[in-house]
Amino acid sequence: RIQEEEKRKSEELNIKKRTSKICQESGDAIISKIDWERDFNDKTNRIFKVHQGQTFDEEHRGRYAWAPADGIYHHEMMTRIEPGDIVFHYADGAVVAISEAMTKCFKYPQPIELSGHGWGSIGYMVELKYHILDVPFSLKPYRSDIMKSRASKYSSFKSDGEAVQGYMFELENELATLFANELLKIAATPSAVKTVLRR
Repeated sequence: RIQEEEKRKSEELNIKKRTSKICQESGDAIISKIDWERDFNDKTNRIFKVHQGQTFDEEHRGRYAWAPADGIYHHEMMTRIEPGDIVFHYADGAVVAISEAMTKCFKYPQPIELSGHGWGSIGYMVELKYHILDVPFSLKPYRSDIMKSRASKYSSFKSDGEAVQGYMFELENELATLFANELLKIAATPSAVKTVLRR
């Protein structure tokens, strides 16, 4: 049994290595057609925001983020995540967790626990190390900052500061810095989260 488990893990790792390159090339082909306002060749301090109002519990338990590979820009954004990138998990009007990307994006079938949402069978997955916030971090007090700093295209926020409907977004640099600094000031923020945000 141990040998079978080791063989299974080895095969799974090989699949991820092969498909991560395919995933990146596939995402590049679609995203390159979009007039992005930010330089995605800049690999420093990239912070993403994922909207998981419907799927947080399932994805947290599975320690991943998953989106269908359907050409929609906020799904294709998954292909831009690199190991070490930070993800803010947004649900019910607040950031409820912070995670680190443990892998690149790789093609993966829809997890069975997400099958009730009617998405396609093949999608993008990134494995994450989740850190749950003891107290959800509400973004409502920062609406004016959001309205001032949001990008005019492909932002996770509408012009009124509310969240758009979508899945994965890259946070604007100003907002990423603001939210990270505010979380570092909060005593209730877990030490593991502060360690991630200081990197």
